[in-house]
Amino acid sequence: MSQVTGCKHDLHLQCILEWCQRSSQCPMCWQAINTKGPMR
Repeated sequence: MSQVTGCKHDLHLQCILEWCQRSSQCPMCWQAINTKGPMR
């Protein structure tokens, strides 16, 4: 699991990587995803 920087939602890394190809917002709360920072 990885956390999206900012909103702290836990998401599977592969899922969020695929999602980021289509959207720049968190799929759970629609906050902007910071793709330049480290994901935990």
